[in-house]
Amino acid sequence: MDENSTKKFCKFFTSFGSIIDLSLINPNYQHVIVKPVTFLQSLDSFFHQQDGTFQDYPSMDYGIVPEKACRKIFKDDWPIFMDALECLNLATPVTTRYLKMPNDVQLDRRGNYYYIPLCCTGPVFDEPDQFSVHLLTSISTPHFFKQVSFAKQLLDTLPEPVLVPCKNVNQTIIKNLSTDTMITISSHVPAIKLKVDEPNEEVSAYIIQATKKIAEESHIPVKYKFVQFCVQNHITKVESLPSALYHRLPKITCKKCQDDPRFDKLLKAWTEALHANEIPDKFKATG
Repeated sequence: MDENSTKKFCKFFTSFGSIIDLSLINPNYQHVIVKPVTFLQSLDSFFHQQDGTFQDYPSMDYGIVPEKACRKIFKDDWPIFMDALECLNLATPVTTRYLKMPNDVQLDRRGNYYYIPLCCTGPVFDEPDQFSVHLLTSISTPHFFKQVSFAKQLLDTLPEPVLVPCKNVNQTIIKNLSTDTMITISSHVPAIKLKVDEPNEEVSAYIIQATKKIAEESHIPVKYKFVQFCVQNHITKVESLPSALYHRLPKITCKKCQDDPRFDKLLKAWTEALHANEIPDKFKATG
């Protein structure tokens, strides 16, 4: 069977759930999962820590998973499982110099770790926040534009980043020590909330550049836009965000938002950063 026939074979049987060929999502992944039910059951047990592993590795409560825990759970197949999670942007290797843990959680400074938000034991945080910028994208595929993607890019590009402990399963918090700025990334179904506690152009630019890099590395076409929800909205549910009144950055023509002092620093930082780091035409979402 030649390479083209093999690809068609794998695509056909993946469509029926008989196998899982993740190379259809990421061509760099070279394994075919021939027992998908067993594979998914193992991942479910891993994410929900059903075997009590978190008692031995308390950092897992915060999504910081030691390699030794992966070896213990997945046995000899652990590289296949971890490669699959990385392929899906559900996990990324992280060194201890990027980790800031609570005093009661000790890390092995010579050990290897992964950041896997789905292992976090806290609830989903879905409170809307008008005074944050949101990222709206043309795709809903869960392995793009999520916490792991942003964590990977921002830890690589920010001058002095550290991953701040957070148990909420859909939140990633990164602090940039050089600007003393906290970035909170909240992953929701309709939008990704990007909250910067002290808005400034430098950090906003890093987030914009990280988003562009994620889009460039995507294996399917991606279009996106940064928006600010209008002060006239009364948003009570995250699900209502796409149908709410919003302003596409960097253009703000709403007088009420421009005159609201609560938006002043936020709009100034993001407007200047987006003018200096324009979204390429091929990634610009319409509307």
